[in-house]
Amino acid sequence: MKLERLVAAFSDEERRRLLATDGAYPLDAPPGLVTALLTSRIAGAPDRFVEALRHHASDLLRVWRVIAEGAYPGRSEALRAAAHALGQPVPDAEYALPEHALEALLERARAARGRRIPVKGARRHKGRVGDGVERLMTGAKVPGMASDHPAAEIKSVPVRGDQVIERVKLGVVSARSNPVDKCARILFVFVEQRGADHFVRGHHLREFEPENWEAMWRDGHLVETAAGSPRFPARGLYLTPKWFRSHGVWPTNG
Repeated sequence: MKLERLVAAFSDEERRRLLATDGAYPLDAPPGLVTALLTSRIAGAPDRFVEALRHHASDLLRVWRVIAEGAYPGRSEALRAAAHALGQPVPDAEYALPEHALEALLERARAARGRRIPVKGARRHKGRVGDGVERLMTGAKVPGMASDHPAAEIKSVPVRGDQVIERVKLGVVSARSNPVDKCARILFVFVEQRGADHFVRGHHLREFEPENWEAMWRDGHLVETAAGSPRFPARGLYLTPKWFRSHGVWPTNG
């Protein structure tokens, strides 16, 4: 497909708007320069253009009229055709379920504030509270080595009053698995025991870059120690309580 035909489907005003929303609009540019810039932007980053089409129905309709004939088939089919015409895959977000979005997870976390955590298994099973938190946040126990939720890893944090009272396990270390690989974004769910039951105090969302883990290891906030059980010994990575204190990580109200 010739990009010139595609760009020609938009008016000068619309081309300027497309450049502006992409952060590439030079003020007072003449029409010819605007056309050349938009053509260059689409050629250099067609995936960004396809992503923009996801959110602008009239732009998608104009593209459809350039790349195809016949009646408009609806948003999904038109976006698929536009992506393929530009040599791009359909954006992954088109296949995501609403419940897999970060906001859906945060809404569950907000709704869980103050709720009793449903626990299963023997009292000596240390992970049963964490399993219960996962069920509250996702509706099910997450099996195996998969991420707890597509938008974030979920970690329960035991607290008493305003103190984190235990290390928080990020995962088991092995030749095939580095726990921090799936911890770029963590939803910390703060849990307090009252009598025999456990309740959600609140939550805190945090994002991590690789250099964050390096600094935490260096500062003693991230430690490797025994995990598993005497029958199945292992090594795990843990966040120490002092990390939560030093970084002000505590339940949010929102």
